Amino acid sequence: MAPSERAKRLRVGAQRGSAQDQYSLACCYAEGTDGLQENKWMAAQLCGKAADQGHAGAKFGLGVMYERGTGVVRNLELAVSWYTEAAQQGNQQGQFNLGVMYRNGKGVERNLELAVSWYRLSAEQGHLNAQCCLGYCLERGDGVEQDTKVAATIYRKAAISGHARAQGNLADCYACGKGLKRDDALAVEWWEKAAAQGHAMSQRALGVWHMHGERGLSKNVKRAKMLLQPSAKQGDILAIESLKELTGSALELDPGQCAACGAPDITRTCLGCRRVRYCNPACQKRDLKSHRPDCGSLNACLCFSCASDRRGECSTSSAAARGGESSTASAAAI
Repeated sequence: MAPSERAKRLRVGAQRGSAQDQYSLACCYAEGTDGLQENKWMAAQLCGKAADQGHAGAKFGLGVMYERGTGVVRNLELAVSWYTEAAQQGNQQGQFNLGVMYRNGKGVERNLELAVSWYRLSAEQGHLNAQCCLGYCLERGDGVEQDTKVAATIYRKAAISGHARAQGNLADCYACGKGLKRDDALAVEWWEKAAAQGHAMSQRALGVWHMHGERGLSKNVKRAKMLLQPSAKQGDILAIESLKELTGSALELDPGQCAACGAPDITRTCLGCRRVRYCNPACQKRDLKSHRPDCGSLNACLCFSCASDRRGECSTSSAAARGGESSTASAAAI
């Protein structure tokens, strides 16, 4: 792999002492771009040269390296020092990271008031994570006087820009009436936006509402499971507990609903578990992957025409299996 023309130009500029070229070349080495092999140590060296000349971005970069221990020996105190220098020069990322360090007491004594002040400076420059964290501090009264109305306003600003956590927090404000008039429809709207981006809390909240048919949402076990599963995989404890409840009882919450398409007033059931209902074999086939762990009767008849509980008792299903259908990959037919 040969260095790109841009990398060659940056190298020349860096050798001549250009702080911007040193920093840009450091980014290339850090990410392994522009035909350069990834080299964290070289990235740190170049960042150090640029930082010594006062480059704010390089100072922030060094802070990240010392915090993570990439290219240098991990040192949280030095990370705070470099973040501070970058933040004092107005670098919004440095301001935000410094706020995080003060909030968590990493490399510095924990100080919520200072955390809020740095969050605020970064948020005023449009940093979305800083806006969300500032809103959270205002909502809870952490390091600042509690003000849920201002918190909701800040959440909205970041949410409109697409920040998933801010969208979820704004939805929670609508759902609980915190700083805003309670509005379940708007809560659902913002939770949907956040859930689509993988926000665990939003996925869980929507999943629980669908699970119980709350706040104007229809009871929909299929949808609930689709939302709760990815949330649980991210470690959301409430989602995990809700999934346990769903597996144990939610299949009977709405016995007349097709598990695949949600159509109401369905009378035909899966012959395996005799609980889940489907419109027709096509719907059952679509739901196979989701329903298989809950069914527990993979030996049930597959012929779609009899009521045999065991495949071995039905010559039709045996013939179907001989025709190439995998018995272990199919659920019980309706």
